[in-house]
Amino acid sequence: MEPCKQYDESVVLLQAEFNDKRKSNSEVKFSIHNAGDRKAETQQRRVRENGTFNYQEIVSRPAETASLLRLARRGDVIYQIFRGKPDAPPEVLGAMKMGTDPVPLGLLRALIHTGGENRKSVIRFKAFRIRAEQIVDG
Repeated sequence: MEPCKQYDESVVLLQAEFNDKRKSNSEVKFSIHNAGDRKAETQQRRVRENGTFNYQEIVSRPAETASLLRLARRGDVIYQIFRGKPDAPPEVLGAMKMGTDPVPLGLLRALIHTGGENRKSVIRFKAFRIRAEQIVDG
């Protein structure tokens, strides 16, 4: 990925959105900011009572590259897992309670934000796996 335009970021992320009334979601991401800073980050989103989204960045720390982004839920806790270089061990960046309802079909996402109009990002996925007890529709 290349750095983005001023006041923005280029991002590759995994996101799970839950089927609760606040449309809670959890993200683990790798970002490149407009000054060239590269970071491993976790974020959660919930809907406020007035219907607007409230994004809260939980962790943001320097990272040269990303070789693994993973979300793993155990019971009502979701873990955001990141690995920088391929020979480094994975690390848990964060954990948060998110409930035990299934993640509906289409609400587990791998996303790329290019950081502006007319921009291109090239991301190489070597593997993309989903392990679930069941996949529900709606």
